[in-house]
Amino acid sequence: SLAFGSVIHIALEAWYRLTGEEQRLLKVLQLIDDAYLNRDGDPEERDMWHRARAMFEGYAARYPEEKFSIVEVERQFEGKIVNPATGASSQTFTMAGKADGIIQLDGEMLLLEHKTVGNLDGSYLERLWCDTQIHLYCLYLRECGYPVQGILYNCLAKPRLKRREGETEAEFQERRLALA
Repeated sequence: SLAFGSVIHIALEAWYRLTGEEQRLLKVLQLIDDAYLNRDGDPEERDMWHRARAMFEGYAARYPEEKFSIVEVERQFEGKIVNPATGASSQTFTMAGKADGIIQLDGEMLLLEHKTVGNLDGSYLERLWCDTQIHLYCLYLRECGYPVQGILYNCLAKPRLKRREGETEAEFQERRLALA
């Protein structure tokens, strides 16, 4: 799951960095292809490759243009960890992270957070509001000069369509296209 999510994050990073560029989708799909070089000999890798491509092709079709503008992509940050009672900084640890994106939407600056999910339902969405990591990211990004006022979760549901046992690549693609 983590490896699959990493591939999708890499694809999304490229998607937002290449905004406005010709052949953007083809370049991102090539990144996905490059992540699964053993797909012809490894059925599990082939399955992940199909899912990643399908997920991203669907994403690109649904969001060819965004309603927000990109401020930063994959913004790294680091800051002190301060004891709120004493005001003393930790001598051992620092807080560091990498925000998927910082965007501007309707006059507000927001943290853009990508999530790949197997099942996008009410219980998953209910858990997002208490994600401590994301709230800390907002706090530290504000300290870095980004007046982040909220979070836009970019949730991508993993496709459920799988290649059937014994199904050729051409048969699978024909079945996939028939569902589109």
